[in-house]
Amino acid sequence: MCGEQEPVFDESQMMDNFWQKEVKMMAVDPVCKMSVDEKKAAATYDYKGKTYYFCAAGCKDAFSKDPEKFLEKEK
Repeated sequence: MCGEQEPVFDESQMMDNFWQKEVKMMAVDPVCKMSVDEKKAAATYDYKGKTYYFCAAGCKDAFSKDPEKFLEKEK
């Protein structure tokens, strides 16, 4: 193995790659309060410039009828 270099193990790069893969953007369904993966949400709804994520179409439907009812509970 003369003239060949051994691969260099870079732990910081490995951990950066790990976190990039593992971190999921999670949101809270404003109706049922479930955690929802933003990329896998069953439904979304834009209201006053913000996107809300839902676990199911039924939660989105309830929210869309009266968003303020559910947003008041967050305060």
